[in-house]
Amino acid sequence: DTTIETRHRRKDGSVFDVEVSLRGIWLGEREVVIGVCRDISARKRDEARLREAERKFTALVQQSLVGVYIIRDGDWLYINPQMARMFGYASPAECIASCHVSDLVAPESRELVAENLRRRLRGEVEQLNYGFTGLRKDGTRIAVEVFGSTLEYDGRPAVLGLVLDVSERKRAEAELERYRLQLEDLVLERTRDL
Repeated sequence: DTTIETRHRRKDGSVFDVEVSLRGIWLGEREVVIGVCRDISARKRDEARLREAERKFTALVQQSLVGVYIIRDGDWLYINPQMARMFGYASPAECIASCHVSDLVAPESRELVAENLRRRLRGEVEQLNYGFTGLRKDGTRIAVEVFGSTLEYDGRPAVLGLVLDVSERKRAEAELERYRLQLEDLVLERTRDL
């Protein structure tokens, strides 16, 4: 049995894709080859659209300013370049090869992260949004916010996540809170003076 793909030209000059399947059968003492042709132009168009969509998606994720990851069983299946940079790694490959998920989580946040991963993988929640303290390669801490959901990856459940470094936002919020408290103290002091 042999199957080949080829292109044919119609009478009007248009070209179309064809799949030809050939099979030999014995009729008495002679072998006869039977061929079946089918137009696969629609399938080829769909495959080309799918490849184009995949190229666009890959470019978007690779150039994203948000960290993107896929994990299963505590191991990284995918990390985009921003995720690697956020946690102090030179490349996604270095991060995937040298650490597990828990290595990027500060000790005080590990149970929270592990429990949220378990909940998603058990199907208790499909999507989850929460914050935790991350741990960079050099040991410095960063505040991160995660938006995660479950998906099927190679036929098994996995977790897809988006990670934002919110350290600057947290610092700004703390600074605003400090100013607010100072203003309250100042108002109380002025009120007493009056």
